[in-house]
Amino acid sequence: MLLPREMCLLYKHLLRNVARFPSKKRVAMLQDVRIEFRENMNITDEKDVRHKQKIAVEGLQQLKMYTEIDKGSQEWLLKLGNSM
Repeated sequence: MLLPREMCLLYKHLLRNVARFPSKKRVAMLQDVRIEFRENMNITDEKDVRHKQKIAVEGLQQLKMYTEIDKGSQEWLLKLGNSM
């Protein structure tokens, strides 16, 4: 389980990557991240915390596939994970 400081860093990384995500729905996505973290900040059950943390990390990894693409590169490779 992440420590509170690490969870804050995860939150910041999510916000930064959503802000760079190429989508018309970027503003709504930013609001969704903020709301989700705000609604779940007082969860104390370790199982629930780990589940929410896993979802956030997976979401960040998916965002990074799009936000860290080198636009000057000739080769673009995008690997999509399995859906639920």
